[in-house]
Formats: sequence, C-alpha cells, structure tokens
Amino acid sequence: SHLERVMIKNRPDHVLVVNYFGFPAEMGPLKEVLTPFNVKIIEDNAHGFLSTDTDGQWLGLRGDWGIFSFRKSFPVYNGAVVAKKGAMAVKQPKRSYFQPHWKFKAKDLLRQVAFILGPPLFVKLLEKLRKPIVPQLRSPNFSYQQPINMWLEVSKFDLLKNSKNRRDLFNLLLKQTDILRIEPVFKSVTENVVPYCFPFWPKADVQQIEQKFKKMGLEIFHWPDLTPESSAQLEPEFKNIWAVRFIW
Repeated sequence: SHLERVMIKNRPDHVLVVNYFGFPAEMGPLKEVLTPFNVKIIEDNAHGFLSTDTDGQWLGLRGDWGIFSFRKSFPVYNGAVVAKKGAMAVKQPKRSYFQPHWKFKAKDLLRQVAFILGPPLFVKLLEKLRKPIVPQLRSPNFSYQQPINMWLEVSKFDLLKNSKNRRDLFNLLLKQTDILRIEPVFKSVTENVVPYCFPFWPKADVQQIEQKFKKMGLEIFHWPDLTPESSAQLEPEFKNIWAVRFIW
C-alpha cells in the first residue's frame, strides 16, 4: 500500500491520525499497516469530542496519544486535553493561565439575544459587531484572580441534547444540498458521530451560497485556515472546503 511504502521510506517514530470534522478515521486498517513498524499513533481528535467509531470506541482514545479541543465542541473560552494510553486520570488544575477576555463574556450575553432575535437577524447583528480579535499574550507570572474551572464550564451543557441537535442540523442540511448548490464531504451521519460542523464543496459562487445560508440563520467559513504557502501543499480535495459553523 501507499502508506506502507511511505513507512518503509521515512521510518517515522510517530504517526498522526486525524478524525476530520468529528467523523472517525478507519483505525483498524491503519493499525494493521503500522503495527509491524512499532510506531506510536497520535490521534488528533480536536473535532471529535463525544464521537465514537462503529465499534463504540471513543475517538481520541484509540491510539497511544489523543488530542482533544473543548472549544471546538462547546462555546467555552479555552480548554484542551492530551490523553495517554494507560495513563491514570489527573486532578483538575487549581489554576489556569488563561482568563476569559471581556469580549468572550460579551459573547455569552449575545447568545441569549439570539433566542430573542432568531438566527437570521442574529447573524446580521454579528456582521455589524464582529471585528478581528488579536489574542493578547500574558506573562505566566501575572496574578491569578479568576481561574477557569473547565470541567464546570463543560458540565453546563446537556451533552445528549447537544449531540442530537448537531446530527439533526447535519441531516437537515443534507436534504438542502441541491437547493444550496453544494456537495457534502460526508453523505450521511450515524448515531455514533457528533459532527463538529457541516463541511462541503461549493458547486456555485460562494457568495451566493453564503447568502442562502444567512437566510437560514447559519454562517459558513473556509477550512482550513492556512497560510498561502501551506495551502499550496494541500491535496486538491482539501483546497476548496467550506463548512457551516455549528458553534459560536
């Protein structure tokens, strides 16, 4: 296989496997090829928190190391986990180096407004309010006044309801692909998958497609957000992917 030839030529110590958009990569065939080379598997599951594979295994826990990003699954300021196979659970840190920016707190208030205005009007409001936010680097020596309890933040959400809502929205958009003039990257979503977003390839002018989504109260974004130099190295199928945002 192509992967086997790459392994023989490069002899890496680690292999990164990505669960794109919350959908499971087929780990079984990969492990069959990789096992003889005695490499460590790092499972990038930044998009797939709450998803499992068809065997019921949690994504991010199928390799030697797993990476999770909470802010891509929940509207929280920050938070990530690196899981090591066979490692014992660690206690929640008492303090955090990251404190919510005032703009993030304002975003929490705006979410409440969304329920009053409805999605289409809310998206228009965001267009008027949104400005580029430049992250401010903080020194690790600053005083800790309001440390984040990430587990408390995540516990505010109904995980089952959140998972179902994402699948329902994904299936709704699947039925609209002809009207929207898009081709979905994934043709279906199963009960074990909690999609991060709705990825698609545009089949018409992107601005026209974007307007159609705005009428539905939805935003789209280009993926991945890379430098021109990095984008030039992408495979053709990755160069024109857009996605419907599920988390704001």
